Amino acid sequence: MKHFMNNGKEYLRSSKYDNKYRQGRSYQQREGHYKFLEFLGVVVAVFVFGAIFYLTLKLIYGAI
Repeated sequence: MKHFMNNGKEYLRSSKYDNKYRQGRSYQQREGHYKFLEFLGVVVAVFVFGAIFYLTLKLIYGAI
């Protein structure tokens, strides 16, 4: 029954900002998601840039 003794403490510790924006996720989870989305954005940007670069060279020099 010890695990039931901590139920109210975490709710009381949270701030209004946490309750408004976290939507059930902790701060660390949210930051992890943001870092993953940044990484994914960089990967997509590099892929798009590489595809444009490849097609430009193909257009300039003919079949590579």
